[in-house]
Amino acid sequence: MRIATGENSELYACRMNVGDETLQTNVMNALTSAFGEEANKCRADVDDNFAVDMPAAAQLATILPIVKNVPNASMIIKGDVITVNAPDAAALDKLVADLQAAVPAMTIQAEGPLDLQGEIDNSLAAADVAMTNLGKNPDPRDVARALSIQVINFEVDEAVIPDVNKELLDRAAKIINEVPNMKLTIIGHTDSQASDSYNVELSRDRAEAVKEYLVSQGVDASKLMTKGMGESEPIADNSTEQGRFRNRRIEFIVNDEMASANDGMIISNDALDPDLNPLDSNNDDLLPDGDDATQGTAVDPAN
Repeated sequence: MRIATGENSELYACRMNVGDETLQTNVMNALTSAFGEEANKCRADVDDNFAVDMPAAAQLATILPIVKNVPNASMIIKGDVITVNAPDAAALDKLVADLQAAVPAMTIQAEGPLDLQGEIDNSLAAADVAMTNLGKNPDPRDVARALSIQVINFEVDEAVIPDVNKELLDRAAKIINEVPNMKLTIIGHTDSQASDSYNVELSRDRAEAVKEYLVSQGVDASKLMTKGMGESEPIADNSTEQGRFRNRRIEFIVNDEMASANDGMIISNDALDPDLNPLDSNNDDLLPDGDDATQGTAVDPAN
């Protein structure tokens, strides 16, 4: 489970992956109690790759109000570990202390600095494992999930695929061609550091770049659609480097999942999970694309 608050402590971003609908309902009820109708923006994916129990579930009524009271905070719950962040160091220290006092059985930790190269390397290694584990005649949903693990770290304001991603995309091209009736949508996302219109265009160009590369490797263009979402679907805060990193991403989903992803908060187990990383123990490998000024000398233009 991953949530972030906004400047006025509203629910800014929310996504969770759970193993069954019972846990999904319990967590959604807790979110609704804490955030009211804002909980409806939470994307709740049910996927049997995930656990059906959550050590923190029974204590969410205590946990969520503490996080809600901190503007621009973020929280990741995975197993019995809660990882939090906030743009102000004093607020972050207090958040860790308050949560640890409230739920002493849980491990509470502040999020560490962003290790960009480490995230890239780990994501590619994990995506490679996921692709290898697909086997023959894979489910298109599993192909989309495997592709979504990789970090495609575009240069600032650019839509050129890095060489380091091409080997994995080459493998994907062969699989896409071999699986009958596989049709994928490639979705680009950005952080909020430029204008809405610019971010939509940039995210669309990057999604198109991925499609064009796959087509150049022999994929039938009719099997691929693209969409640029800009900054409109954050999965983390935009006030910290780590949050912006997670919001900048490329996602792959099966075309028939688009309606589900856009029409409601509850997604069944045929939806995208961008974090099936078999090589790490965290939940933060969510595909940056590199348009953060901290990753280069240029900044996104204001218009």
